Formats: sequence, C-alpha cells, structure tokens
Amino acid sequence: MPENIRNVDLNLLVTFDAPYEDRSVTRAAQRLALTQPAVSWMLKRLRLTFDDDLIVRASHGIVPTPRVVALASPVRDILNGAHALLVPDSFVPKTSVFSVRLARRDYLLTTLASTLSAALLKRAPNATVSLFPLAPGSVETQMTRNEIDLLFSIGNEAQAGLSRRHLFTEELTCISSYAAHGDGQVIALEDLCKLRHVRLNQIETPISRSIDAVLQERGLSRDIAPYIPHFATLFQSMRRTEMVAFVPEYVGRMYPGIFKTLRTNLKAASANVAVHWHLRVEGDPSHIWLQDILSAEIDSFRAAGP
Repeated sequence: MPENIRNVDLNLLVTFDAPYEDRSVTRAAQRLALTQPAVSWMLKRLRLTFDDDLIVRASHGIVPTPRVVALASPVRDILNGAHALLVPDSFVPKTSVFSVRLARRDYLLTTLASTLSAALLKRAPNATVSLFPLAPGSVETQMTRNEIDLLFSIGNEAQAGLSRRHLFTEELTCISSYAAHGDGQVIALEDLCKLRHVRLNQIETPISRSIDAVLQERGLSRDIAPYIPHFATLFQSMRRTEMVAFVPEYVGRMYPGIFKTLRTNLKAASANVAVHWHLRVEGDPSHIWLQDILSAEIDSFRAAGP
C-alpha cells in the first residue's frame, strides 16, 4: 500500500462528499449528524490532504473548486464500494444465480434427492443443483473449500466443526422377502435370528450395532450373509433371495406388495436424519433460504408418503 494512503484518514471522504452535494456546510453538518464546527475542522484536514481550498464562499452558499469537481465522482465510487462491503447482497431466489452442492448418504439418494432437486429448481430456476456421494476425508475440509454446501446424514453421527439441524427421526422396520411371511406378521426374536439377514454397510455404526446389542443381551445373534453398500443393491438382492433386513421405516414402505413388514419386540435405536453445514455460511441469506426450503419440502414429502 502506498505510504501516502496510510497517512490519510479515509473517514474524511464522507465530509468531502457532503458539502459538495449540499453546497452548504450547515446542511452538510445536519445530514452527517455533526456540529458545524466539527465539519469545518474536518474540511480543514481535507485541505491539507489535497493541498487545495476545496470550497470557496459565494453569495448563494459555497462553491467547489475545480479540484473537488474532478474528485467528486472517484470519491463517490469509493464511498459506494465501502457501503457495498458493509451491506450484504440481496438474495432473490427467482433471479439469483448460484449453485447448491449436496453431499448425501445413500438414504438421501433413495428417498429425497429427486424431490429436493425439483423443489429447489422450481423456486430458483437459475440455480445449479448437484448431489455428490460423500467422498473420503474430512467433510469439514470439503466444506471449507466450498466443495459442499450441505451434508445429509442418517444416524447419530457427529460432524466436528459443523453446525447441525435435525430434520426428522426414522424408526427402524424389518422387511422380508420370504414367501412364507405375511405382511405385518409378528415374529419372535429367536425365529428372526434363524433367518438370513442382509445389512447395509452405511448404517452399521448407529443402527446395526444397536440391533446386535439388544440381541446379545438375550443371548441371540443374527445370521448376516451379505453386506450391501447401497439400498438399490439391497433391494435387488432381496428380490432374488429370501432374506430380511432392518431399514429406516420410510424406505421399508417404498415397495408395498414386494417386501413384507415383520413386527418384532426388538427396540433398537432410531435413525436421526440431519443436515450439516460449515460455520462460514452462518447468516448467509441464500443458505438460510436453502435450509428453510429443504426443511419444508421434507415435511411435505414425508406427509405425502411413498
């Protein structure tokens, strides 16, 4: 930065602009909420800074010097730029151009992804909506780099350094592809453990462990055959082979007539669906709008059912 700029009090530029606009030191003082002597003192400092008289008195008030006339536009640009730095940009969803990057577990892709994308684009036609699988590494780092706006999670996982908003809670349900089972059939835990189970890897920690812990208290364990990475693969496997699986209730209701729901007395942990974001976007108008829209659409989506 040039040395002469460091020696200038840029607050004085407000005083520079006001008398030029008002053509009166008195009116300029009133507009600036200052006393007339204070404005006169600031003008004296400006004269020293610019080495110019700046204004001269006339019968009808004050008249700017050629130096002030030449500087008036650049000074106003500086003041407008400073104002823009302090006042947040207005956010109008219908006209604003922005991107939304959602990181998701498999649950979001299976249930909410298409609905959320359509809702966002309906309200913000110039937005670009992208859904990313959760990449290896630190989610906080990816959000810091502006690679992700929101992360959807299922379970009770905590994300260090991120804010969190709970969206809803999913109870677990047991679905079956066994031909001998009827929808809504009650099954004892001992009989349930004799069946072949399929488990989704992604919900192992918060959910599967709680199921196995309850069973272990009763001296029971599941016969888990395959470990499936995605819901879509899980459903395809169950259509080809007789198996049972514990899944979030909403997911279990997506295939009526294909899979049966089994009723058990097993009380396992529920699955909390939440959204996470980085602290750097706290208070950002577009981000607040995005959260509200997603929350409202999720409530509507779940009320409508699969």
